[in-house]
Amino acid sequence: MQCCGTFFWLRFRYFLYACRLLIFRRWQWLLVLSLLLPGHALLTLASIPGRFLNLIVAENIGLTDRVGILLSALMVACLWIIPQTKALRGYDNRSFFSTEPLSKTLLTTITASLILFSDSFFLILALGNPDIYRFDTPNLIALKLFIFVLEALNFVIIQLGVVERNATLIIAPVIAIVPLALSLQKVGSFSTWGFLFTSLTIVLSSLLSLSRPITQHNKSQNDARAPGHRNNSLMRNAPPYLRIQIKALTEHFFLLPFITLVSSAILFGTTQLLKVFNYDDRTSLTLATGLSVVAMTIGCLYRPLKKSHDHARTFILTIPVKKSYWLFHDIIFVNFLGISIFLAFIIPVSTHHHFGFLNFFAFFLYFVSLISTLRITTMVSQRHSVLLAVCICLIWASLITSFLPAGGGT
Repeated sequence: MQCCGTFFWLRFRYFLYACRLLIFRRWQWLLVLSLLLPGHALLTLASIPGRFLNLIVAENIGLTDRVGILLSALMVACLWIIPQTKALRGYDNRSFFSTEPLSKTLLTTITASLILFSDSFFLILALGNPDIYRFDTPNLIALKLFIFVLEALNFVIIQLGVVERNATLIIAPVIAIVPLALSLQKVGSFSTWGFLFTSLTIVLSSLLSLSRPITQHNKSQNDARAPGHRNNSLMRNAPPYLRIQIKALTEHFFLLPFITLVSSAILFGTTQLLKVFNYDDRTSLTLATGLSVVAMTIGCLYRPLKKSHDHARTFILTIPVKKSYWLFHDIIFVNFLGISIFLAFIIPVSTHHHFGFLNFFAFFLYFVSLISTLRITTMVSQRHSVLLAVCICLIWASLITSFLPAGGGT
């Protein structure tokens, strides 16, 4: 009870602080909106497919499917646009594609529109039920691919302000292939050569978008003391707990949906590869889960911890790692493989209703990796990171049970 009271009191203080910023800081309206969200748990709730919102709207209010889709897209986008403010503002108000100061009004409007459009329809088309979302178009796959390419480019834009160029060159093409794999999975049968050709096209488009030089905001400690950062009264005057939440929202949590899709694509690809060797669905999923557990174990051994401005040292090994690759390693070895394991837990449960030892072990490893990620990225205490991880896992568990059919039948 005391925990709940403290939580709502902090949220009320967030609201008062947001109102003050809304009056005196007209250019920080996106960051102000993030203060009104009830913590990181609501961001996790945004991963719910839009079909639930659409069902509520279409069945209870009597609206058409098309209006329900648009309303669902707006609701989902309002949740997803908040943690992506880093792509809209930057530490020194400079563009990620050049070193010239950006035009705030025009570029912010364009980028916000892109994120609003791509994120909302991406969640609906990728995660929604195709039987519910009916589009009056003869070529649904072309519409999905168009939205997915926009989402991949959107991720590239955001990544340019977060990690170094080399890490972006590695991550962006992988992310770009994922929506394509998921869309082809929705269609059912597809040509292998067509898949490879389209994947290569998306990879090349992602690499071309990285052809211009980018501005790095976090190269050294001196960058943190630059005039643009020093004049940022929001970060300087904000309370400590508010700075922690802003850091988490703007630097980490917007990556979760993309990493989830990468993980699901890898798991999907692994099961499809195992089917070539005449394994059934359950055997393929079991083997894929085992491979994910092994990969996660290796990832935990090499997970770097941030120790200084110049170097980071791994969790077990003592080999120094450049700081520029710290976030890259964090994505690959903690979130990336951790959520892969969690998906390996979800898929057998939702399809076969089979709870095995590997499923629970995968869920436990995901829980541990989530705690480590929260501890590193948000710089909160171990107790708070455990509480956040418990909340996120409980929300995921409730979502999984909502997908299971009533009565336990398949």
